[in-house]
Parts: sequence; structure tokens; C-alpha cells
Amino acid sequence: MLLREGRAEDLPLVLDSWVKSYAGSKFAESIRAAGISYERFQDLVAKNILGRSSTQLRVAVWDQDGDDTDAPIVGWSATEGSVVHYVWVRPQWRGDGLSKTLLGEQTYTAATHKTRALPAGIRLDWMRVWP
Repeated sequence: MLLREGRAEDLPLVLDSWVKSYAGSKFAESIRAAGISYERFQDLVAKNILGRSSTQLRVAVWDQDGDDTDAPIVGWSATEGSVVHYVWVRPQWRGDGLSKTLLGEQTYTAATHKTRALPAGIRLDWMRVWP
């Protein structure tokens, strides 16, 4: 396992996994109920967050040979200061603490996306989606 900074070539997987994994959320349901395309809206939100110079994208890859060039991504996190925007881990890697590893030692106080794995003590602050 290797942790590294996200790269431009990681963005297609990051965006796809972000949009698809949050599609079952109550937020996504409410967006659809309002007649808005959740997929287009969430893609815009994710691109906005990832496009900020202050956003840190960390990626975990399964690096077996010391060359992470083609190593598969097994998880990633998008954070900005004390805000967690999103953490995604492939299903087969969940439950082993990879999310905590991706977040590191930083203390987080807010999150922009409510997921089942949102730790206690971190408040939901949807308005932090927009700069």
C-alpha cells in the first residue's frame, strides 16, 4: 500500500466513484425529488472542490512492485484544512482502517457530505462545498 498525492490521471476514477457512491444518499434523493439531475449536480460539486488549490487529494494505491504508475487505486480522500469533503474506499478494502490512514493525523471539525462512516464530533457543513 502506498499513499500519495492525487494526480490529474486519478480524476476520472475519483469523480466517478464520488458521484456513484453518494448516489444512494438522502441528499441525492432530495436533489432528484426536486427534479434536478443528481449526477450532473454532484459532478459539478466534486469538480468545484477538487479544482481548488487548497484541496488536498490523497490516494492509496496497491503498489506491489515499487512503481505506482499503473498501481490500482484502492481509496482516496479529499480534504481542505479542517474539512473532510469525501473519503472513498473500494468495498473489498473497507473495515481495515484505510479511511483513517487516508485522513492522517489532521483534526477535522466539519464535513460537506454525510455518510454512514462520518465520525462522531465532525459536524455536517454543506455550505463549505462552495468557496
